[in-house]
Amino acid sequence: SLEVKAIAVTEAKNIVLFPEQTGFQIFAKGVEKFFPAPSGKKTLLRKNDPQGQYLTLFDLQNNVEEIFIREKDLYKKGGAISFLDLRWSADSQKVLIRTAINEQEKIFWADTQQNSASPVALDFLKDFEKVDFSPDSPNGRKFLGLKEQTLFSGDLDSRKTIEILDHVLAFSSFEGKLYFLKNDGFVFREGQKLN
Repeated sequence: SLEVKAIAVTEAKNIVLFPEQTGFQIFAKGVEKFFPAPSGKKTLLRKNDPQGQYLTLFDLQNNVEEIFIREKDLYKKGGAISFLDLRWSADSQKVLIRTAINEQEKIFWADTQQNSASPVALDFLKDFEKVDFSPDSPNGRKFLGLKEQTLFSGDLDSRKTIEILDHVLAFSSFEGKLYFLKNDGFVFREGQKLN
């Protein structure tokens, strides 16, 4: 909770506010995990039923929930599927979904604005330890990936990756800027050393 005092300035960043009476509890049944969008207007909910795991898209402003992706949308042959992680694009419209299908990791891209989500398999990113949207991708079609301490850039249209930086231990994007930690212990923002 955030403490707000009268006649005082309170600064808070990256906070999603929910109304006190959201009616959200009616949708909470069966929710295993939720992934709020950066806009704070919608969230994806990971649920489970006898048919398997699935994701629903929940509109927080209108209290509307609809099925977004079911297991069968990702893998038609059957088998064990687990949703591992989900990343939103900065515009809160596209998602990267990391799954494990029969114990092999696979990454999918999907557009939440489409009526029927048609997840696209990103097989060219399958061996990456971490994949996220590139901060310079307003349309959510460019990615950054980390593999063996090397940062790569890739895009959905060409389905290729190119090496952009060596000796990177971790990376993250925040407020449209790329931050990365190199193996010498230095932190960089957009290529500028911070420490």
